[in-house]
Amino acid sequence: MILLSADKQNGFRSRFDLAHELGHLILHKGIERSTDPVRHKMMEDQAHRFAGAFLLPAETFAADVRSPVTLDSLLLLKQRWGVSVAAMFMRLWALQIIDDETKSLLFKRRSARWGVKAEPGDDGRAPEQTRLLKRTIELLASSGVMPVDAVAAYIGLSANDIEMLTGLPLRYLSGNAAVVHLAKLKSVDAPHSKPASEPGVVVPFTRGG
Repeated sequence: MILLSADKQNGFRSRFDLAHELGHLILHKGIERSTDPVRHKMMEDQAHRFAGAFLLPAETFAADVRSPVTLDSLLLLKQRWGVSVAAMFMRLWALQIIDDETKSLLFKRRSARWGVKAEPGDDGRAPEQTRLLKRTIELLASSGVMPVDAVAAYIGLSANDIEMLTGLPLRYLSGNAAVVHLAKLKSVDAPHSKPASEPGVVVPFTRGG
């Protein structure tokens, strides 16, 4: 389970944070977090590289980058890829498109122009919300499999916590919010036909969030 801080209303940073933690789960499964600073830094660097490769695939991202690399050109790509300009610096360096000197120069220009913490357009993308869990609870409610006010007791968390974690409307699980009933598939009776399987839930992943 990955928990993200709710006070970061910056979709670009939270996407990278999530990909970074996903990197830890995949790369360092079964490995205890080390108190050794050198080993800890190595694991953090590995998770950062994973996040960069996951969010900015080598071939497609590199094809979007124009030479010479500038802050303004990357600022346009920021909206397309959903990743901060600073993270793009590091990915370009990892792909050896820019060298150490160019990376350092770009960071200095970024700091002088925008500051260290914020970038233009940071407020243009809200943090992404979970989809599959929300969809699952909506399916349970609309199909009558489980009363909506019984979900919290079944899961073992408070209704408010479940609503916040899944992106459900406030008071949805208490039955005081509008319930969206999803369309049901019509069954067709045919001789010697096998029972239809349950429809799957497809949650599309879009690169840009």
